Amino acid sequence: MNNPNVVLIIVDTLRARNLSCYGYHRQTSPVLDNHAKDGTRFKNAFAEVIPTQPSFTSILTGTNPILNNVVSHVLWKNAEMAAREQSSNILLNETLRDKMPRITPQVKMAGELFQAGGYKTYAVDNLVKMRPHFGRGWDEYVYSSEASGEDRRFAVTADDINFHTFPLLSRIRNERFFLFLHYWEPHAPYEPPPEFQQFVKEVKDRQAMRQDLLIKGRDLSRDDFIYITKVDRDTVSRSSQSDLAHLNKLGLDHNTIVVITADHGESFGSHNTLGHAGLHETTVHVPLWFRGPGIPAGKVVDGFARHVDIVPTILDFAGVKPDIPYELSGRSLRPEINGKTDGGIDAVYCAECGQQKTRSVRTRTWKFITSIQEEIRADHMPVQELYNLEKDPDEENNLISEYPGVAKELEEKMFRWVEAECRKYGRAKDVMVTTPLPDDLKALEDPSRFAFSLPAK
Repeated sequence: MNNPNVVLIIVDTLRARNLSCYGYHRQTSPVLDNHAKDGTRFKNAFAEVIPTQPSFTSILTGTNPILNNVVSHVLWKNAEMAAREQSSNILLNETLRDKMPRITPQVKMAGELFQAGGYKTYAVDNLVKMRPHFGRGWDEYVYSSEASGEDRRFAVTADDINFHTFPLLSRIRNERFFLFLHYWEPHAPYEPPPEFQQFVKEVKDRQAMRQDLLIKGRDLSRDDFIYITKVDRDTVSRSSQSDLAHLNKLGLDHNTIVVITADHGESFGSHNTLGHAGLHETTVHVPLWFRGPGIPAGKVVDGFARHVDIVPTILDFAGVKPDIPYELSGRSLRPEINGKTDGGIDAVYCAECGQQKTRSVRTRTWKFITSIQEEIRADHMPVQELYNLEKDPDEENNLISEYPGVAKELEEKMFRWVEAECRKYGRAKDVMVTTPLPDDLKALEDPSRFAFSLPAK
């Protein structure tokens, strides 16, 4: 079908391994499972950069941080602390936000690319208050977090999203549109729905949980549950059920491509991490599937897919050829969706610059992780890690000392890729080197050091 509508749904902090369709032993996600069965699912899809802000930037631009310049939540923690000290409900200290590393000026957001292709564009999201570029390219941007005069940030519920989305879909049903929806509900703090409170050792209301999060600095975590958040992912199924059903009710399912993914996963205590730091599979392996006209049902693709491949793929299905002065970092997955088995990629390269600076390279067999500049990692893991994923999918046995040759080969492969990407875009240094960690206040003295613009041609 030519020029279908496109709906991109990103569920925050939803790791692939907790969905039944990705092999979880409990039936945690029946609605999402059924939706995935009616489309083409990518078994091995990955976030190339974490956490939320750089990940969403990568997804919504089809570019990696070496091109788009966004690899960190830098200054986010400082801004949060400033707001708390002022007893303020503001989401982000505006002065600090203005000094955060900016997106490369020439890089286009997905909404802008679809607008140029003749689409009407809509978003139900709240990231614009974190970084202004998330507000670019929308004919209508619905800020989803505000209710009863309170900005609830990542505590926004699926009901809040759907409250805004249902009337919007009814209003635009006869347009050719691109719609982006951002669901937060799997993100901490973990407040189970009432019917699941039985699994929590100490029942807390939302206010008590927010006190723990904002004042004591802790989330409701695995230690608060009788067993490790086995039920929190049921929330995701409940989150998406009514939204997907509403598309069908409006008759949009026959002319709309729906893409579902997550920005990253969650560690839940593995590798010394409760949240989403570290580049292990629990954090970077994400769900991804496409459903709609021209997309085979019941298909599972085994090859690698990445966040940066999503925008090229939906532009391809929509028949939009972007006029931009750079190459997108990803490639269209449409040939693989349609059955082509060659031409894929042999490795995925990931990065984080949140609580620590690490890079990784993942092949079919091996995962290599290394620190960048930082000698001591925030998660207290070794400076370098090597895992055989075929034999050790949970990455429990670090083989760095047993296979130094493999580690060296992968490290060289990774840095050759970094150097090639830097040369492609005229970048003098890796973005991981130029971008400070969030608590590096000295970076404020010279914010130009982490600015980047594509050289004029």
